[in-house]
Amino acid sequence: QFAVVYKARNNQDVNREEIIKTLASLVTMNGDYPHRVDLLNPDLTIVVEIVKGNFCVSVVKDFNKLKRYNIQSIVGLSGDKAEGNTEVKESEN
Repeated sequence: QFAVVYKARNNQDVNREEIIKTLASLVTMNGDYPHRVDLLNPDLTIVVEIVKGNFCVSVVKDFNKLKRYNIQSIVGLSGDKAEGNTEVKESEN
């Protein structure tokens, strides 16, 4: 089971649907292999990121379980803590 995740920044030249469709057909070899798409619980995720003219592709495990590989989400940081503004309370002695 696999999923394809696509993200493009500063690039309107590449068609999102065409990239996803092409990668999915390559993985399944047009139906010759038993791999199937599972967007909710994939074993592997093909991550496609396009930044300007750079095309990056990764194949990763546990993409959804590891919260899309977002460190802040994994450790549970949010708001001020994520920005490093932690408040220290003085103890009363």
